[in-house]
Parts: sequence; C-alpha cells; structure tokens
Amino acid sequence: MTNSVWINPVLLLPSILLLALFSPRGVSSQQQQQPGNVLVSEADQAAAIDAVQQLITDNNAPGSPIRNPLAKLVRLSFHDCLGSCDGCLNLDNLDNLGLEPAYNEINDLYDSNFRATGISRADFIALAGVVAVREASLQACLMPGGGGGGQMPPPPPATTEPCTEPVLEIRYGRKDCATSPNTTRVVEFPNPHSDLDHVMEVFRDGMGMTERQVVALMGAHSLGSGTPDNSGFLGPWAPPASSLDNGFYMQLVNLNNRWGQETLMFPESPVHPDPRFQWNTADANITARMPGRMMLNTDMSLFKHMQPNANGRETVAACRDDFRQCNSSRTASIVLEYANDNELWQQDFAVAYQILIQNGYEDDQLVLAGETKPSDAPNPTGTLVMATPGPTASPTA
Repeated sequence: MTNSVWINPVLLLPSILLLALFSPRGVSSQQQQQPGNVLVSEADQAAAIDAVQQLITDNNAPGSPIRNPLAKLVRLSFHDCLGSCDGCLNLDNLDNLGLEPAYNEINDLYDSNFRATGISRADFIALAGVVAVREASLQACLMPGGGGGGQMPPPPPATTEPCTEPVLEIRYGRKDCATSPNTTRVVEFPNPHSDLDHVMEVFRDGMGMTERQVVALMGAHSLGSGTPDNSGFLGPWAPPASSLDNGFYMQLVNLNNRWGQETLMFPESPVHPDPRFQWNTADANITARMPGRMMLNTDMSLFKHMQPNANGRETVAACRDDFRQCNSSRTASIVLEYANDNELWQQDFAVAYQILIQNGYEDDQLVLAGETKPSDAPNPTGTLVMATPGPTASPTA
C-alpha cells in the first residue's frame, strides 16, 4: 500500500473566494475604505486564513512536525479558552501534552506575519480553530462513504447534495495575557474519568451552555485520538481521526460495537503510569495496543448512565462489561438525534463552538473583520458569550 496525502480541494481555492467565505456581513464600502477605524481588515483576515491553510497542507505529509494538524488546531482552540481565550498556554500542564508542536508553529506564524495587525494571538488561535473545523468537516463530507466514522453508506452516484459544514464567524478583540504566549497559570481540566454531572458542570455551569449545546460540543471528539504519552488513553473515537462529522455519535450508539470498559496500564509511561479506564469496542486488543475505537467515561455518559468510582471504574458490573446493559442517560435522545442527522449536529455544534472560542468576552467586545473597533462600534449581532470562566473539553492526543 503506497502512502498518499489527502489534499482537501478547499485548500486550493483562490484567495478571493476564501475572502468571500469568511467576509463579514453588512460591511459597507465606506467602512472598508477607513482602515483607521477598523480593528482587523478583510485583507489581513484573508492572509491569516491562507497562512493557516498552508500550515495545514505542509503538515499533512508523513513525518511532519504536527501529527493530524486539523485535530491539533481544534484542540488548541479549546485549550486556549480555558477560563478565557487569552493567547496563553501552560505547556507544563500535563493536560496540554501533545500540543507543543502545533503551538510552536502557530506562534511562529503569528509572530512573523500578524503580530503588527489588529489580530491578537488569542484571535489567531481561534481563527486557526475555525479554519480547521471547516476543513475537517468538508474532508468528512468529500471522503468515500461520506464520513460518519466509516459507518455511513456512500451517497447514490447521481447525488447532487452539496457538502455542508458548521457555519462559524471569525471575530476579533480577544486580549492576550501579559506573558503571552506562555503562562505558569494552572487551569483545572475536566476529569475524563467522571460522569455526566461533571461534564455539565464544566460547560453548562462554567460557560453558560445548555445541555444540548454541551452534547453537541462533545462531537468534536470525532477528531483526533488518544495516545499513552499524551492523554494516557489509546485509540480514535471515530476514525478517520482527521474528519469532523456526526461519526462520534454514530459510533457511540452502534450496538454492534458492544462497548465495554477496560483497564489501561502503561507502567513505562513517564506521565501516565497509573491505571486508566476507557470504553473499547469488542474488536479491541488493548494488550497488543490494537485499540479499535474508544470512548471516555465522559463520552459514554452522554448516552448511558455512568456510576464510576473515584478512580473512574464503572461500579455496575453488567454495565461495565456491556454498555447495552446500562441504563440510558438523560441526554441519550439528543445523542440519537445527532447520530441520525449530521446537518442538525453541525448547526448545534456551530453555536456551541462559537460560545467556546468567545469564552470570557461579552458580545460587544468582539467584532468581525472590516468592522470598527469595539470601543467605536455598536453591539455587533451574534451569540451572547458568557464571561464566567470555566474549563473545556476532555484531553485528546
């Protein structure tokens, strides 16, 4: 089998079309001719999008510095917005393991090309996340079989259905911390061994999301995979790990997966030598490190009622051995909706992800490219952002 690099056709779009895809709505020509009143120009935004897409292309080849750049950039946008999106990351925090190569490349790109613009480092990380979400969504749509973790049948040969993706806005005005890009601040990440109440405490209580939005946001785990040296877990959620669609939910509800909780032991790991617990498909062989597909307790809790002990071990033996014996979670009906409707999930995910990447900012503090600076502009239309600090998604590799 020969190695090949999948190139998203969208990466080949000319800059003028990319500008149209991400350009702000309702910006008059008079505004565009007055750059002194504008925080970020449309030209600077188009250049930033081009630069991030080139970074993604450059890192798609085997042996590149960033393994799975789409997943890493989305994860980076999550982790920067813990508490508040501030362009700072504590690389000594074990929950940030695996992000250093992507963070270094994003910072080099920002410092070399965009530091003198109105784009803050936090803005640039959020922009990179939005671009990665869009690319990963279109990759899932265009791949053979249509995505869905390999479970969806291919569309009929004569189909004319267009690809869809989450519709997101790129907004500006985030403030970098005083020591950006680094910080020694210790942020508490969510515990992947915990249950649904913990997930809701993190996102609903910490960021003002509804339970439905929390369930939608967790679908980002269609991207990426776990590795022992980073998160301490092993395997992908919904392969292929570089596409983003409702495959996470399709895998979660698939009865043929016969999910069961297993103990992971990696005593040679310098960071995760302690036992870890994850849910594996029936075809997994953890001893041989052939994981199949996996779910964390926090993932499984969206669909099934979890009762883990303090270490993460499910206390109900029948449930632990076969998820089909577990009682349903209170959010199970939402998971089933998303498993059956990718477009519905994309719509809800877009709202949740927008809240995440604007965490810590009120609605009138962020503006679109081409709009006047927040101090000069009326409140822009958009999603209300809760300013209450709070942690974000479960660790990924």
